Amino acid sequence: MTRILAPLLAVRLLWQGRTRFFRALTVFIRIGMSYRKARRNHATPAHADFPDDRHTLHRRNADRLSHLFQDNGGTWIKAGQFLSARPDLLPMEYIDALQPLQNQVRPIPFASVDAVLCAAWGEQWKHRFLQFDETPVAAASNAQVYKAQLTDQRWVAVKILNPDIRALYAQDMLLYRILARLIGLFIHQVDFVAAVNVFLTTLERELDFIQEARNIADFQKLKHIAGIRSLTLIPEHSNAAVITTEWIEGQPLLEFLKNAERKTQIDTLALLQNSYVQQVIRFGKFQGDPHPGNYLIDSDHNLVIVDFGHMGVLSERERLNYVKIILAVIDGNVRAFKESLTDGGFTDLADDFFSEKLLQLLQSVASKPVEDIEFQEVERLLREILHCIRQRRARVPAHYLVTGRVFITLAGLFKLFNVTPEQIDIRKVLLS
Repeated sequence: MTRILAPLLAVRLLWQGRTRFFRALTVFIRIGMSYRKARRNHATPAHADFPDDRHTLHRRNADRLSHLFQDNGGTWIKAGQFLSARPDLLPMEYIDALQPLQNQVRPIPFASVDAVLCAAWGEQWKHRFLQFDETPVAAASNAQVYKAQLTDQRWVAVKILNPDIRALYAQDMLLYRILARLIGLFIHQVDFVAAVNVFLTTLERELDFIQEARNIADFQKLKHIAGIRSLTLIPEHSNAAVITTEWIEGQPLLEFLKNAERKTQIDTLALLQNSYVQQVIRFGKFQGDPHPGNYLIDSDHNLVIVDFGHMGVLSERERLNYVKIILAVIDGNVRAFKESLTDGGFTDLADDFFSEKLLQLLQSVASKPVEDIEFQEVERLLREILHCIRQRRARVPAHYLVTGRVFITLAGLFKLFNVTPEQIDIRKVLLS
């Protein structure tokens, strides 16, 4: 019976998502045909780069892809956000075009949210609160956040899962996998099937509010460097559809930085940088979505991390491997660097994997004391590594893609404010 029902369910889900599927298929065909035409006009092999106009072509197709994600909405916005942090898959023109999707999520009507709260807490859910502001303070593709006051006077943030997101996930999961296989028939340089599997795993975790509640509690227990503040979970008001935490009055990070003095900008971004280095190489557990909207600055100038839907978790071996990579970079030891990548799970690293530019960046970083290494140098090194990976089709373990996404996203903040931290305080990160 199950063998009969499974295909029928798949057909039903595909039919329900047919509009989004055919819209996506049309856009991908247009993008593919534009590249095919460009190759034919310039008589280049299918795997070659285009001549000088390739940047214009990439930008045009990146805009098409960005509009597709906005038109399809829901999980497709999340897909665009995911791809905006995957320079190992896409040229930088795509990364730049997709990054605005991080902030382009329209809130859903409160009537839909009310239905979720009634299902979670019953028709009398408002009795839990003295006040509940029905205007969301934040909206994401999978949830919205509201400010409220409990009956014991505490102000809280209430994060509520969007009502249709799980149904959309079930539909789109099939659509993404079909599209990935279709695209893979024509583009062999990138393993889109593997990328879709990573994305779907990430999205599934973000829909698991029980796990996110655990992430909040676990993250608070870690001994963070001074200036980092986590959230306090209120478990009795949290469940599979709602997460309630303490309310922290503060400014969004970008707003704070735009109005801050130069020294404060430098200090704040250095704090953010050092926190992530600590999370990765000391804790082996890190907040995996460094979207600027996921940070606040409180009245004491603490940096508050407010979203834990995606937590990266490293094994002890993986965590130590990051330390080995950092030491190899500091020493300028190319052989040790390559061995560290291989030990960490990289495969298909060809003998010519290291480009001349990558070697120059390694030597530049290695020529300086640890405390003088600038974050922008690390960013350039990461970008060149990812470029080499994409050009030479090396296989990369999923956790490196997540940490690479984290640090490249952070680098975008430094670039936005033209800030270079005075130093990476390795001793403080490892020993505090």
